[in-house]
Amino acid sequence: MKNRYKYLLGLAVATMSFAMVNPVEAATLFSTKLNSSLVPDVNSSATGNAKFILNDSEDELKYEIEVLGSIANLGAENSGNKITKIHLHVIEGNEFRNGEIFDDGKHVFNVYTPDDNDLQIVQDDGKVVFKGMWDENDFVPENPGLLDNRKLKNQLGNLFAGNLFVNVHTANNPSSEIRGIIKQVPEYNGSLAFLIAGCTYLLWNQKKLKKTEN
Repeated sequence: MKNRYKYLLGLAVATMSFAMVNPVEAATLFSTKLNSSLVPDVNSSATGNAKFILNDSEDELKYEIEVLGSIANLGAENSGNKITKIHLHVIEGNEFRNGEIFDDGKHVFNVYTPDDNDLQIVQDDGKVVFKGMWDENDFVPENPGLLDNRKLKNQLGNLFAGNLFVNVHTANNPSSEIRGIIKQVPEYNGSLAFLIAGCTYLLWNQKKLKKTEN
């Protein structure tokens, strides 16, 4: 009788797990590595990482951009290594060729400029982290030099297609010092592992039950 209860328990676990697994997983996480490999005529030792989380309603994109190395010093006055701006740019046409982004493209979102006051900046020795969010409140219409459609919802296609990149500007390299193309990261679903474990337990217990009945 106990074996039958174990069998039913395994069946319940497998059933609940199957119900929890979503066969079409909506990716909400994006990331990139920052370096100078995508920047023509620049060889920088600076590096960085960036991660982005898009909410379920796809109207808020939280970001955390970490810059490492000699340029990670916002307080260095008159320094060529000082970060001056950080933008998100869009890749257009034939700008991306032979592993390099030859043109800067148009920037669609301002992450950092020295007069920003709507993001969190954490600076440590050899590292600076920028945290903030892109939402519809950041839309600036008819701003010269910017893409007309700077609304997040109008850039979601570029975001999912891998057509946006992080661009870090410095005094030494005003066009770009380090860059990274934002890529979609598949979301890990723990329910799938739970389902496999439940099915494995179910099959093992079924074999054990058959041996007991025989």
